[in-house]
Amino acid sequence: DRNTLTPADHIVENNHIENNETKKLTYSPGLEFTGVGIKVSNNEFHDAKHLLVQWGGNNHVFEYNELYDACLDTDDMGAIYSGRNLTHRGNELRYNYFHDIGSKEARGVEGCHAIYFDDFWSAAKVYGNICDKITGSNILLSGSYNEVYNNIFMNGQGEAIMSSRIFNPTS
Repeated sequence: DRNTLTPADHIVENNHIENNETKKLTYSPGLEFTGVGIKVSNNEFHDAKHLLVQWGGNNHVFEYNELYDACLDTDDMGAIYSGRNLTHRGNELRYNYFHDIGSKEARGVEGCHAIYFDDFWSAAKVYGNICDKITGSNILLSGSYNEVYNNIFMNGQGEAIMSSRIFNPTS
């Protein structure tokens, strides 16, 4: 219940989710969730022409997942995507492994990102993630009070790009 922030306590764990876009080629994630208090851990997501995970809501934990071969036929998207609501707060993305995001052949102006917080997604913590071979920014943020720290960026073209206020507790 988002009005009272009562958690659902749902758990999505130890799944292998692949090739989810068989009929609709965009915005057909392998996992989509919203609400309050959902934990997504130890899953493998891969092989998507567009995004792998789309989410919204409050106080979710997304951890120990592997996401790869995403955004293969698109531009300006993320393997995990969220946005357009300032009230979706208190979420954590931690200890995930993102690799091989975006296609050099399909790459447009923006490239594709490992984590994409679009249009005012705020007050999330992003730490301990590994981003390897990302065509766009490893982490692209919009909104305010997002905390981004202790992530590893390898073999990509960018680090983290923040389009608004960032808070880093280690600085």
